[in-house]
Amino acid sequence: MARRLVGLIIIDGTDATNWPFSDEKVFRLHPVSTFLDVDHSASRIKIPDFSLGSGCRIEIDLTAKIEGRGEVQVEGTGRLFEGTTENTDDNKEDEKVFNFTVPRNTVSKPNQAFHKIKLRNRGIGRDDHAQVSIFLTNSIIEEY
Repeated sequence: MARRLVGLIIIDGTDATNWPFSDEKVFRLHPVSTFLDVDHSASRIKIPDFSLGSGCRIEIDLTAKIEGRGEVQVEGTGRLFEGTTENTDDNKEDEKVFNFTVPRNTVSKPNQAFHKIKLRNRGIGRDDHAQVSIFLTNSIIEEY
């Protein structure tokens, strides 16, 4: 039976700058919605890269697959890049691989899965950081 995965990704981060400049704080919301079919392999959930100030970028890669009795297994990777522009590829400062289960949602048991990752600059400065919060629900697609 087909499922619909719906939710919200929240990026809350800071591109720390040196005095006398102020840190660049960023708060972004990105809605997600995708349809999953039990007969298909994992589906990629498209998420745009997020600029974090003028010198950082956050990338989130997510895939989702229906498991067992309708639960959805989500696997992902979060990355923080630091450099002189948001398009830099030379300084990947942090990377977190994660997975979590989104329980099936029913009328009598509405569930929402929540997963949080923290990314931090590990290089010079060490003050750039972001918290990525992922909220997802998993509902059956009714056939008429």
